[in-house]
Amino acid sequence: MFASTRLTIGLLFLGALVEAENIAQAGQQAPQNAESLEDSIKSSKARVVQALGQLTNFQKQLSASYDSTQCRAIAHKIMTDAHASRQAQRERMHSAFDAAAQQAKAKSAQLRQVAGNMAHATNATQASLRQQAHALDTAMGSQINLMASHIASVKKLDREEKRDARHHLNELQSSLRHTAKSHVKEARKAVQDLKKQSKDLEKQQRKAHVSEQKYESTEEKNEQMAEHFQDRIEDMQDDLEDNIENIRDRVQDPLEEERDTLHDTNERAVETLQHHYRAVARMASESRDSMTQATKESQQRLAKAESQHVSLSEETWSNTQAPPLACVVAILIGTMLVFVVDRFRQYRQVSAPDAFGPLA
Repeated sequence: MFASTRLTIGLLFLGALVEAENIAQAGQQAPQNAESLEDSIKSSKARVVQALGQLTNFQKQLSASYDSTQCRAIAHKIMTDAHASRQAQRERMHSAFDAAAQQAKAKSAQLRQVAGNMAHATNATQASLRQQAHALDTAMGSQINLMASHIASVKKLDREEKRDARHHLNELQSSLRHTAKSHVKEARKAVQDLKKQSKDLEKQQRKAHVSEQKYESTEEKNEQMAEHFQDRIEDMQDDLEDNIENIRDRVQDPLEEERDTLHDTNERAVETLQHHYRAVARMASESRDSMTQATKESQQRLAKAESQHVSLSEETWSNTQAPPLACVVAILIGTMLVFVVDRFRQYRQVSAPDAFGPLA
């Protein structure tokens, strides 16, 4: 029991010696650490100054590179690029529209030709002509629908150009904001390092037994410097955000003008297509009406011819049946006359003896 107690006391004493030695070493090392931290604080201060300089330069760049003239040029380029990116598609749509229009016109002309052939149609050929007309009408309608579809596609390109222009404007603003945030982030990081190093310096100065007045004065000075830098960073950040928003406005206003001008150009092109579409649709409607009228007249003509044929057949049948009927009637009359004469003769033969008998 006594031995265990002695061992415990010995360990505690040894631990105290080690701690005292560590404290002594820390005290000896503290001045060196303090000097090293002072150098780090100077380095962090230089980094903050450099970051603030980058923010200042970026502000100057925004002012120099995005005045009214340059913003108008940027707006023109944004809208021109948006239009150029759709030009190949627009040309394909116009070509496809023209091809569909030509097909619709060709089918319309063929339908008119079939309508003309209906004037000479017979019962045997009318059904075939009507089938041809139906096929041509279906094909013509399909091409007209294609024309309408291509017009809708051209209109869609105009909306896509507007969307692309707005997207590029947002990208410009986003890029400027990203650059500003990067500079601000770097400056804030330098200020945070400055604050941390200032706290560490105070601790090391205490360990080095620097006078309280000195290390408190140093801490206050470093803290004020860090707060000053922090305030400047926040103010510059607000200024940058305002500048970037103003740049967006300076680009957006002429961009709206460019977009309206281009929209008017696109709209005139669409109106031309719509005018052509209405002309082809009207031609198709006239061809359909022509076919409908020709079919009606053909049916009436064939029905009239059929009626005349039936009447002629009945008359011919009546004429061919009249002589036999007359013969039958004559035979019947002759037979009746023979019968009457024969009966009259028999009567005279019976009455003659009475008339010429002997006298009483």
